[in-house]
Amino acid sequence: MSRKPFVPILVFYILGISINNLPYSYPFLLVSIPLFFIFLSLKNKTSFVFLYLSIIFFGSFSCKLHSYKGAFNIANYVGEKGNLIGVIIDYPMRYPERTYLVLKAEFFNGKKADGLISVSVKPSNLSLSDKLFIPDIKIKEPKEYKNPGRYNKKKVLARRGIYCSAWADNVVVLGKGKINPLLLLAGKIKKRAEEILSLFPPEERGFLLGIILGERVGISDCLNKAFADTGTIHILSVSGLHLALLFGFLVIVFGNIGIKKPYKFIFSLPFLFLFCLITGSSTPTVRSLIMICVFIFSFIFERESNAYNTLAIAAFIILLKNPYELYDIGFQLSFVACLSLIYLTPRLIIRKNKLFLFISSCISASIGIAPLVLFWFSRVSLISPLSNFIVIPLVGVLLPFGLIFIFLGFINLYLANLFVLPLFLLTNLTIKAVLYFSYIPASSISLPSPGIPIVIFLYFFIFVFANRIKALFIPTLVIINLMLLYNVLKTPVFEATFLDVGLGDSIFIRSPKGCNILIDGGPPGMGRSCVLPFLRYRGIDRIDAIFATHSDADHIGGLIDCLTELKVGRVFYNGLDCSSKTYQDFKAVIKEKGFSLQRLKMGNKIKGLDLDIEVLNPPEEMFSDDNNNSLVLKVSSKDLSFLLPGDIEKEAITDISKYYKEGLNSTILKSPHHGRNKIPEKFLSLVKPEVIIAEGWDAISEDIISTNEYGAITIKSSKNAFKIETYLK
Repeated sequence: MSRKPFVPILVFYILGISINNLPYSYPFLLVSIPLFFIFLSLKNKTSFVFLYLSIIFFGSFSCKLHSYKGAFNIANYVGEKGNLIGVIIDYPMRYPERTYLVLKAEFFNGKKADGLISVSVKPSNLSLSDKLFIPDIKIKEPKEYKNPGRYNKKKVLARRGIYCSAWADNVVVLGKGKINPLLLLAGKIKKRAEEILSLFPPEERGFLLGIILGERVGISDCLNKAFADTGTIHILSVSGLHLALLFGFLVIVFGNIGIKKPYKFIFSLPFLFLFCLITGSSTPTVRSLIMICVFIFSFIFERESNAYNTLAIAAFIILLKNPYELYDIGFQLSFVACLSLIYLTPRLIIRKNKLFLFISSCISASIGIAPLVLFWFSRVSLISPLSNFIVIPLVGVLLPFGLIFIFLGFINLYLANLFVLPLFLLTNLTIKAVLYFSYIPASSISLPSPGIPIVIFLYFFIFVFANRIKALFIPTLVIINLMLLYNVLKTPVFEATFLDVGLGDSIFIRSPKGCNILIDGGPPGMGRSCVLPFLRYRGIDRIDAIFATHSDADHIGGLIDCLTELKVGRVFYNGLDCSSKTYQDFKAVIKEKGFSLQRLKMGNKIKGLDLDIEVLNPPEEMFSDDNNNSLVLKVSSKDLSFLLPGDIEKEAITDISKYYKEGLNSTILKSPHHGRNKIPEKFLSLVKPEVIIAEGWDAISEDIISTNEYGAITIKSSKNAFKIETYLK
């Protein structure tokens, strides 16, 4: 019998998930299983054909089963308003502006309800198992921002069985609800551990929360980016590595107090299981826990374990619980990294000793996940093997030391205080090491996200390289380079993309020579959820100029994240300050990053951006209304021009019409103030646009195309003409 029986089972189960729209999967499943047993009893090899067909149909059917919504599911009330009662069943995700909860619904408007709902509330101390009453709440479908890129929040929630969301400011705690008692215990331990770690300064506390408890909210954007650039981002969220390190530490501890095999393995399991619950049971952690369990049971029953089979068992169990985990980034990275360690490490090792084994492991994992990282994040860390070689041993010491510190804190805080300084120094050393590597020039590079064919060829090249198949080495490398060069060296064009950021504006412009311009960033949060994913998908990590048309939150809110994360050349604004928190945050990040903020007014012309950019508004003497003081930009090249009037209204429209007249003539017009009002006929007669685009508002006439309807809208120049591409065809 094969030593890897679960590998083909997993392969065919994944095939079934991949074709989950397969019709009649349930009837076919009912037919295939009996046929398998009939042919098996006849000792006919055809039986395995029916076995694998059964697995394929089961994979397809399990997707339908997982996405089934019952008659009482809270998602059936989408569009309705009322009172919701539900229980928090997952750790709240806390951010400075909002706290995000996952509730198991119990009642809606007095009627029985079930299913899960994502609820955004004001920052609060709500915790796991709290039973909440939320009055006057509107149930909505999760918002899907329709922009090019790999991340789709609506699909991510749906994979977790969450098909609706809500926004609430008034929440009443009714008491405690019923949840898994082990999860409740884990939640209490986690809450107390967070309090104990408050003995550290914010940056060190945020880092320790990440590596010990899986909480990344307290980690600064700067530090987060440093870990991403150095390929050590997996350190910040509890993963299989952390569980493996903890298992090794527990085995050593139990061994030193005289406990022999296999009991020291068995005694480690409750601690590993509890650690998994405390840290949120992420896919990589569950994968590691299952593999450790398989290893222990193989040892107890004196069965030789096979690494590939063990990995396949872990994947099959996770996908059995939720088949849509297959599409989860964490699932893919975790299993590909583990598979790379198993397959590549023996082939890359130069000498058989522990040091070279560890070096080979770091290189293997980095090489193995590189194509996936490039696909999902449009970024590759060039120093990942080196940085992991230094940082992983530090974390190997830091993790058990941190757990001992928390354990002492449970006994007595004064006792834990004795270890604050050494733990602080070790934490600080780890952070400094990562920051040092991130300062190395070209520590990571941004590239346009490759298509699936390129990813397949990259993995084929890794296979050829690892097995030293010389005849295929050069041809494969040539094909990959040609495919990558086609992506990078496409004929340069003048293009503008009007992004879907909800009710707000955000426009990305790229000149034929590669100058990147960003005009507004949408409302707060849209930078991180829409603008940055789009830019990363395009392989862009530098913006030559940012224009903030005016201080309203639906224009500058998303720019805060962009200014924090990206390299930025110049920042322009209309010169009008504002007291709002969003605007003050905008000014603060500009000051912190050392960017220059330049005021623009009517008549200014921007040079050095490979395009003709003229400022048509605001005038020297400002209007009384803030919207009318928006920057109005005319962006032109030889073949194409855009008129971008921000949020100006009747008064400013009349003013620039009188002043510029035929000078307003443009190929593309962005409808003023999101397109919510009818555009004056005189203004249209001067602009003479061939296309009118509304951002954030439904089209109010047939001659307008809206991002609400079509998603992101891209205009590209093409040989004295232009073409329009929309995200939704």
